[in-house]
Amino acid sequence: MKANRSQRGMSLVEVIVVMAIALVIIMASFQMLEETTRVTMFIETRNDLPIIAQSAVNYLQTAISQSKQIFDADTTGVGPGYLAALTVPMTPLTGSRMPLINTNGQFVADTTDPFTGNCLLIARQLAPIEIKYTGGQLELDRYRFEYYFLTKRTNWKFVGSDGYVDAMRARSNEYADYFQLSNLPGSITAAQRKEINEKLMAQAPNKILMAWDPGQPINKTMYKLTTNGTSAATAYVLDDKHKIVMNDVKSITPQINSARVFGKMNYSIAFRKSATETYPITTPVSRYAVFASAKPLFPSGLEFVVVGNATTRRVLSRLTIMAHYRANEYASQEASVITAP
Repeated sequence: MKANRSQRGMSLVEVIVVMAIALVIIMASFQMLEETTRVTMFIETRNDLPIIAQSAVNYLQTAISQSKQIFDADTTGVGPGYLAALTVPMTPLTGSRMPLINTNGQFVADTTDPFTGNCLLIARQLAPIEIKYTGGQLELDRYRFEYYFLTKRTNWKFVGSDGYVDAMRARSNEYADYFQLSNLPGSITAAQRKEINEKLMAQAPNKILMAWDPGQPINKTMYKLTTNGTSAATAYVLDDKHKIVMNDVKSITPQINSARVFGKMNYSIAFRKSATETYPITTPVSRYAVFASAKPLFPSGLEFVVVGNATTRRVLSRLTIMAHYRANEYASQEASVITAP
């Protein structure tokens, strides 16, 4: 019995032709999807980079504009002593150093003199605190030390390197103004001085247990508040081995950790991979500092330049972010701001 012609199956040739056509359609669709994804990543990267960089330098601008003192790398000054006294629960990037103040007042790239730094330590002046005590009240200045630095993270890798670089902010507890406390009016009694100290030490949410004498070396500047108000000498005891504990640490570029898309798009502060390898990105990254082969990660993508004397001082904060969004395609974005503290 012959099969009806309309009931015959497809021949092998017909199946192969249909499969070939389907494969071409699938490949074309995949290519279009891949191209759309690439363009989307490119646009997203271009949108993200300036936002991340500018947000960070704006944060730095606010902090520096409120600084009471900027510490620098001058070994004859107080900066290195304060830096050595920091206790930070995160390792700064290899080769980190504070800027050296350039008193000629010009923002120029380093040649041989190393003025540029990639970390910054400041004493930030906070809003005065009002202390009411029996018989009166005071407004006292208070300060907080803030340290801005780079660190290497390894929870994921940037373009085949051993990690990526993040910009961090660490800050200390609050300190009272020792000069104000030690020069309270002569009418202040021992009981009132004791009450003032007790109220400082009970402040919420940040207890003030120490007083700082601005401008002094680290071994002559920190005083522990006591409840002995007999005199200034007993109410504030010099702590010549004081450590500035930086427990509050956070990233000033948090988008670096949150902006990854299916592992295909990574961000990092710009860095060199080694002493002989340049940045992982193909476009050159300008810089103020002079690279040293002994410190391949200095300055990376965060730079601070401080110029001028104490009355005309200005600070350049500069940050360069890298992005890797597909295969060998990269991008970078620089943001900078000049602040008069």
